[in-house]
Amino acid sequence: MAIVANQPSVKGGAIDSEGADKGARFLQIADSFHLPVINLCDNPGVLAGSDAERAGILRHGGRMFAAQVGLQTIKFHVTLRKAYGFGGCIMGMLDEEIARAHRNQAPCSVALIDLDWFKRINDTYGHPTGDEVLRTFAITVFANVRPIDKFGRYGGEEFLLLLPDTSDEGAARILDRLRAIIADLDWSAFSPGMQVTISAGVATLKPNETPDIILARADSALYAAKARGRNRIASA
Repeated sequence: MAIVANQPSVKGGAIDSEGADKGARFLQIADSFHLPVINLCDNPGVLAGSDAERAGILRHGGRMFAAQVGLQTIKFHVTLRKAYGFGGCIMGMLDEEIARAHRNQAPCSVALIDLDWFKRINDTYGHPTGDEVLRTFAITVFANVRPIDKFGRYGGEEFLLLLPDTSDEGAARILDRLRAIIADLDWSAFSPGMQVTISAGVATLKPNETPDIILARADSALYAAKARGRNRIASA
């Protein structure tokens, strides 16, 4: 497992001070969990596509971070408002993926993911630590999904993961793998004894189904996962 380092603050080919601060934060998170940092410039395949405009390099602590501007498929901001890509556009991505799946008669699955007992984390460790938990969770998921997947904050401690070209069984496997990765992280790096787990509800698109309906089914499945004890995946 690895954190993908990607800093968007590039001006004239150089990283500004905000980008440097974010790069340092990425290093801090990576070091906390003993995760390797992927230098995107060592992986040119991820830069393919018309949206890759230019890349800058940040050197910090002897390691290199790649910075992309306009690279829509992997652009990641370390803010809670922008969990993936373009911030609040995850619902627009959902509409697009549903339309594409219907048009191509291709499978498509969605998952609503919830951090278990997140209010308890905030109450016990404080809201700043809770924010770091959310950020680290989002970074970890982002680093462990496929390039075709879309991931964003749905609201509060809930996140939406879009899985194009994925059947119900495939989606369940992907989510259970993510669940295990999150549970296995050493969260005590934030506070001794801290544990974080997730629950998720998965739904696979049916013929003529709308985004609202598939989301409602995923939400019902998420409720079922919580009712069964949390730290588990349920399918609609």
